[in-house]
Amino acid sequence: MKSGTLFRTAIVMVLLPAAGAISAGEAEDTDRQIPPFTISPQTTYVEGPLNEDGTVNYVAYLNEKLSQNVTADNNAAVLMIQALGPGPLPPNQREEVYDRLGMAPLPKDGDYFVWLRDYVAEAAPDGDTDEWMFQRKVEQALHDARVSFWSAEEHPLLAEWIEANSEPLRLFRRAPERPRYYLPLISNISPPVLRGSYLQFNLVEPGRALAARAMLAAARGDIESAKADLLAVHRLARLIREQPNQLNLVMATALESSAVRGATAISKSGLLDSDQAEQWLSVIRRMGDPPNFTDVVRQKRLAALDAVFLCYRYGVMQGLELTVRVKDVCVVEFDIDEDAIDDCPLRSRSHWDTALRTINRFYDLTVEYEQAETFAERQRLWAKYDARHRKLAEAVVTGSEGLERFADNVRRAFMAAMGHLDRQLGRDIGSIILVLRESPLGTLPELQTTLAAEYRLALCSLALAAYHAEQGHYPEELGELIPQFLPAVLQDPFDEAPLRYRATEDGYVLYSVGPSGIDHGGIDDEQMHKDDILIRVK
Repeated sequence: MKSGTLFRTAIVMVLLPAAGAISAGEAEDTDRQIPPFTISPQTTYVEGPLNEDGTVNYVAYLNEKLSQNVTADNNAAVLMIQALGPGPLPPNQREEVYDRLGMAPLPKDGDYFVWLRDYVAEAAPDGDTDEWMFQRKVEQALHDARVSFWSAEEHPLLAEWIEANSEPLRLFRRAPERPRYYLPLISNISPPVLRGSYLQFNLVEPGRALAARAMLAAARGDIESAKADLLAVHRLARLIREQPNQLNLVMATALESSAVRGATAISKSGLLDSDQAEQWLSVIRRMGDPPNFTDVVRQKRLAALDAVFLCYRYGVMQGLELTVRVKDVCVVEFDIDEDAIDDCPLRSRSHWDTALRTINRFYDLTVEYEQAETFAERQRLWAKYDARHRKLAEAVVTGSEGLERFADNVRRAFMAAMGHLDRQLGRDIGSIILVLRESPLGTLPELQTTLAAEYRLALCSLALAAYHAEQGHYPEELGELIPQFLPAVLQDPFDEAPLRYRATEDGYVLYSVGPSGIDHGGIDDEQMHKDDILIRVK
């Protein structure tokens, strides 16, 4: 075997030759009907439905699970597609999407959402540099306008863009009134695979447009319109979590943050009367804390298990290539000794079962997270999760002992016709798939808890606004809000102590201690490493 056996990659690994590849003749072999792996919760996690080759069809499983009781009339995704138009749908999947959602096909041209970048392109000054700077300036204006009052005189182009999107924004405001959100998973590969099967829409910009419109309305004193837009953003954030994947989690977090910060800005303004503040407070309270992201982690588990089946179906090398493709481009560069290509299929049950079990054991660590009740406990569990991931990554980088051992095992396995090395090779394949597909998730507990803190601060600020509108002053302590405005003093999700509050001569300071868990007295200063999450009313 030549010395060029190792892969060259950002996450460098050794791959087996096209082991497990099934030729046309082998596909007809009778033993092909009994796949060399076990269908069980410990290996495949779910037990069906199955493809013709005996592998689990995770695409069909998720479609069946996510589409239960979904109709064209209760699915918010239908209105969102009508607002966005056919453009975001892959051309080769549009008809199937329309059919599976029970909606009529959309014309190519219509009153669809216009993206900010497209809208300002014609208004930008001549010259590439000036055009880029102009684009960035308008994008920054949108970023700021979603959480603070502004006027059309300050940002005329932004106001024109929002007005031009009146009809699609009307649909986006209606969409969250529907109770479900479902987009079909469609794979272009047969048997279906999860990678590349998700339809993804950019919902952050339409949500920011609604939030910016709310701040524009509030600045004019139209509180009811502002409230309706912000509640739509809030509900939209909760709704898209029904389609659990990483991008939807990121979008939901961004949308919810805009909604609660907008509500906080209006509550600080003094424009709310007591009834308005109490009604708004009541609606948001019923939503509860933002849900955690365990459904997303479960989906990532299924995708990793699905990658094992790709290796079984197409051979380990090609299967791993397919797991790291973005569109049609493989993001890992491969270099393997051609002399190592050998017709030596990996068919052992222990090999494939061990690969599947390796992935399941890794993801089992996240089950503890679902039961954790405090931020400190969630941090500890995610640190454990990330440490396990780093250990796996270290085992497959160039020059590591783990990689050299894997390469040696491959060579020995070919010479020994697999034998007792099956389980070790299975562990290696499972580990490589985890490193390829799974990014460390250590920031997610902080992200989730920060959002929960912002949500609770928004509730408290609305309660304080209602109290002030009724009493003419702010309370000396949060306990005075109970029971009329809040059932109990809200806890800081970072340390489980009450949110910090102090009345000032002309307002109040309300804050969470933030991710550090250290009470800095209501100071948020990144340069000073003080991270209190703060609301200050003067």
